[in-house]
Amino acid sequence: MSPAQLYRLRTRRRWINEDGHVLVDVRYPSPEAARRDDLAAYADYFLTTAREQLLSPFVPVSLAALVGDAHDDLRAGLLGILGTVRGVLNSSSTLRTWRDYAMTRSSLADCWRDTGPLGGDDLRSLAAAVERAATPGKRRYGLTTPVTVYTAIGPRLRGFPGATELLTGVGYATAVCRANVALADIVQGDSDLGLFENGSRITLDDAFEGGGVWRSHHPGDAEAPGDPLAPAGRGWTSTLPAPSEPESAAELPPVDLPLADDASLGVGDLLRSDAREIVWRGSLRLAHLIDGWFLCIRTSSRS
Repeated sequence: MSPAQLYRLRTRRRWINEDGHVLVDVRYPSPEAARRDDLAAYADYFLTTAREQLLSPFVPVSLAALVGDAHDDLRAGLLGILGTVRGVLNSSSTLRTWRDYAMTRSSLADCWRDTGPLGGDDLRSLAAAVERAATPGKRRYGLTTPVTVYTAIGPRLRGFPGATELLTGVGYATAVCRANVALADIVQGDSDLGLFENGSRITLDDAFEGGGVWRSHHPGDAEAPGDPLAPAGRGWTSTLPAPSEPESAAELPPVDLPLADDASLGVGDLLRSDAREIVWRGSLRLAHLIDGWFLCIRTSSRS
């Protein structure tokens, strides 16, 4: 395509968004497939769509000859090879990795020395903002209440002057990986399992959405410590309303809600309860959008 054609597509945001990323609709064959990580999805691609490439006689050593031609053996062998590649990347003295992405240490050093957009100054500013995000302001009377703030890396990087063009194409993946590595290094080096001297606890909440989402909570010492770089997913949990007690709980018939295995519906608000029906509301969760279902139960005096 010519630059003019590409510009029109990016402006219309029909097939390509403003960042130059191709937009596609994806339908997963099952809920399990939707929850696969990138490595497992890549392996499934080779075992199905690209199976002929995997078993090509032109490769130096056939995977089938190494592990056998049974499907399960192929999967185990392929995952073993991909795991070996991941191990090599993680152990390299010249590379740094963030999740399934690798970058050279020299490029990171150049980024920290860069004084332009998305360079070292902006990364330090981002890290300081995440660390201070949940620090409560001084109050003259009373105690401060707990504060939780979620910071999505992608939108935050877009806020830096001059960053727009640097976040187009593969530049977006490069920028968010560098930012997440910078935050991970600060959390590992300057905190005790995510707990900083200012009393805030910083942890990774989502490794994918928004270029990665970090959670800042104060007071951090009130929470049990854990691996600060393990995506905790508390952001979705925090969107659920607190359970509300009915005015007369004794008058309500017991209702057994068959939740999903991961209890993805959570709690809800009781709106109305009488002799005919019980009505409540709950939050629509990401799992419902991915799986394509939402549970609705109706009880009445006739059923």
